[in-house]
Amino acid sequence: MSSFSSLIPLNDVARLEALHQYQHLSVFGEELFDDLVHLTAKLFMAPIALVSLVEKDTVQVISFAGIPDSERIGRHESLCSVAILHEGTTVFESLADTPCPLIDPWVIECLNLQFYAGHPLRTPRGYAIGNLCIIDYRARAFSKLERKLLASLAKVVMHLLELRALMGQDAEVAALWSTIYHRVLPPLTRIQTLAELSSRHEDPDTTVVHFYRKAVCEEAALMACILKEEVHASLARLP
Repeated sequence: MSSFSSLIPLNDVARLEALHQYQHLSVFGEELFDDLVHLTAKLFMAPIALVSLVEKDTVQVISFAGIPDSERIGRHESLCSVAILHEGTTVFESLADTPCPLIDPWVIECLNLQFYAGHPLRTPRGYAIGNLCIIDYRARAFSKLERKLLASLAKVVMHLLELRALMGQDAEVAALWSTIYHRVLPPLTRIQTLAELSSRHEDPDTTVVHFYRKAVCEEAALMACILKEEVHASLARLP
């Protein structure tokens, strides 16, 4: 196994400074945030989905579906520490056949985890502060379309984190959040419907399932666009 230093990017000091503003978030938006994580698990038919923030020595889980309540894990034990090192999606389709050499395998072996896919959450200045990831107890393939979908959903999560960080500075957050929630509700509802339709097909490689996933990518991109607009609007309101 490589040393812990292999998990530390060269820009880690600046990255940790960028992370700080997202660690103490407004409570507004928690319902949508948690719904999005549970929806991610359903879309990929995965038992576990989570959003992580990679801190100096630990990885903080700030929202999750399918795992016991677990707030932090050692940075040297988490695949999320590896995922922030990469520009795109990090995928381990079979951890039993191809384990990750950069982390302590204890947690992976203890929980019998076989699959991991994580896409970094990047700040507007490009710092990878964490990941949106899905985890499975069985090995599985991960297609280009699935990578695109996970990347689109990660953008949604990052814009939501930005909004919550900005809202902590705004005295009228409740009214603002109500407006935002109603703007993103239509695409979110369509994604939930498509997820239900997709889950009725046991074979993920059928033409129909690919059609649903392509439509989900489009709706996720729309949500990301809406939230990005709201981030810019919130920035404009700040003194």
